Amino acid sequence: MSRRGDIATALISAVALSLVVICVAAQWMIASGRIPRGSLLLERTEGQVVWAWGSGEGDQSIPVGPGSEAGAILLALPEASESIIVLINGEAVADFRYMRAAVVVHRGDLVEIDAGHALWDNGSGAARLQVEIADTTRNVRAPQRGVRIQLSPGRTAIANIEI
Repeated sequence: MSRRGDIATALISAVALSLVVICVAAQWMIASGRIPRGSLLLERTEGQVVWAWGSGEGDQSIPVGPGSEAGAILLALPEASESIIVLINGEAVADFRYMRAAVVVHRGDLVEIDAGHALWDNGSGAARLQVEIADTTRNVRAPQRGVRIQLSPGRTAIANIEI
């Protein structure tokens, strides 16, 4: 009886030690990048896949948010203006005080620009007020990069987000 217990104890200890070694090796491979985080089933189902803002080459992109249903767009105006506001689903989220506005979007969001009426009342060149989609994250299918949208008095719809 004692011999059988010793064999079972040794077998259970060997299996436990093997599992610990496998877990440590898997964690090391994930941390070193040999197993991409995006391909892990747990990361995809829990919504922890992180999308990045940047060119996507190497480690130069900046992680900005969880992923499958979210993305970001970068809007640009030719001149700075605090009175022109970016709206997502009717709520103000950014302005163009630095000539660009980066906004986080989700699938189906309506993105609009509220230019007000003051710019058109004083006779300034409304023809040059175009918003450009300067950049998007890789998972945003619409609006497309490089598209220019002519602004009009009041609200101008930019796009319904497709991810």
